[in-house]
Amino acid sequence: MTRYADQDMLAFVMFFSQARTPAGDAEMQTMTRELVDAALEAGGRYYLPYRLHPTTAQFHRAYPQADEFFNLKRHYDPQELFQNEFYRKYGTSVEQPIQKPQEVGGTAKQAAEQVGVTPDFGVALDFRWRT
Repeated sequence: MTRYADQDMLAFVMFFSQARTPAGDAEMQTMTRELVDAALEAGGRYYLPYRLHPTTAQFHRAYPQADEFFNLKRHYDPQELFQNEFYRKYGTSVEQPIQKPQEVGGTAKQAAEQVGVTPDFGVALDFRWRT
């Protein structure tokens, strides 16, 4: 549902080294948002990163089908037991504060099965431009 390649695309994979300081993080966020804007302006998308630097507007522009994904998530997880920073930033209408998940009995796998969700989600920094 939230695939980045819906047709043949050319990928630019970038690796950046940055200072792990508040200033370094701020610089990386600014640069990431500029690169995402460039990809979107070229008609492309970006691969979902580990760092949540793109804005909510950039995310929804790149992944217009995400609302359908998040609605399904809420359908199968109405108590919202399964949340992470990605969901709280991009999957709700307003960014939510980080909260501890509700306590559930059994293992994480059993809890996932109870609500019909497979907790399998990984992302990497990778910008995509259409050819």
